[in-house]
Amino acid sequence: MNEINEKFLPIGTIVKLKKSDALFMIAGYSASLKKDKNKKYDYMSYIYPIGFNSKEDNYVFNYGDIEKIVFYGYKDKSYNNMLNIIGGDKNDR
Repeated sequence: MNEINEKFLPIGTIVKLKKSDALFMIAGYSASLKKDKNKKYDYMSYIYPIGFNSKEDNYVFNYGDIEKIVFYGYKDKSYNNMLNIIGGDKNDR
């Protein structure tokens, strides 16, 4: 397993989850499902390489569900600023 050093991986990061053979591209943070808006998940994603087709194509998962990072998304100063705002250090958990 790749070591995951960030609590919130960059948008565009592609991951393999522990309980799925599919790959997922991270598209958002702090997501919830319509059917249970009180439960929050770390990530909202789409199946790679299909991406967005409809509202039903959103998949949510938590940091601990990640088995492997396949590709890291883009990081710049604005990403680092966002991490400072939302508390992106995995040691906060």
